[in-house]
Amino acid sequence: MKTFTYGLLLTSLCSVLAADGSHAAPPVVAPVSEVNPEMTALLMRDFIRPWDARDSERSKFSRAGPSKVTRSVRVLDKVAQTDATGAKFFRFAVDTTYAVDVIKGCIYEQGAGIFVHRGDRTVSAMTLIGKKEKAATATTCVAAPPTPAS
Repeated sequence: MKTFTYGLLLTSLCSVLAADGSHAAPPVVAPVSEVNPEMTALLMRDFIRPWDARDSERSKFSRAGPSKVTRSVRVLDKVAQTDATGAKFFRFAVDTTYAVDVIKGCIYEQGAGIFVHRGDRTVSAMTLIGKKEKAATATTCVAAPPTPAS
């Protein structure tokens, strides 16, 4: 009867998985947007960093490891869009270590708010951080149709 060690089994299993290619490294995330550096910096300061900080909080009794997700944000518009109320906003997308466009939303100029799309609704981005904020209206993050020139 032949015996073998678990090390040999593990080594052969790893080589099979590596040759398979189905366990490839996670996709590379697109670089941080340089379309609008001011809005990108504002989103990082007011949304992404607080969200990361909240995700890193855990009970001292938890056996879960720290979150290994890295988030970056891309501003999608060079020029601000205008909603039906006349407020100007920029659309953005959040990418993670493992996926692109995980969350999409918009940020309004002059600190009027950051909103994200959740299914068919638009909600304040602060709900992801655990804060209660003002509700989004039906016109939030929706570009108004252009007015015809007369």
